Amino acid sequence: WELENSCSHAEDVGIRCYPGTWAGIRLGMTAHESHIKGVVIEKAGLLDYTTRTFKPALQIDFHHHVIQDIEVRDNSHDGVGVIYSNQYAIANPDARVFKGCSFTRNKRHGISLKQMGVNITGEC
Repeated sequence: WELENSCSHAEDVGIRCYPGTWAGIRLGMTAHESHIKGVVIEKAGLLDYTTRTFKPALQIDFHHHVIQDIEVRDNSHDGVGVIYSNQYAIANPDARVFKGCSFTRNKRHGISLKQMGVNITGEC
């Protein structure tokens, strides 16, 4: 009751709140095949809070990995982002396959692809 409104609308302030997240998992450019099986990736995707830059919860730079029975849910951006896929010289037929995976309630896409060459099988 003793306060005086001395601000104009030019001095209005807005606040945008984001839920707490972590950066997620990134499979960078490696020569070796990685295996991810039976994990849950959730509440991920924040790369840099100062620039409000978001990234996929699971980012795969060069896809020649085995991804099986994972659940990717409730993330701040895409669930999975695949940049490039190894389309040649694959020794393992299970590589480049999302097998039995679930992608739900992500803020953007379940899976985003920059290049062809990914197989999705099972109950994805």
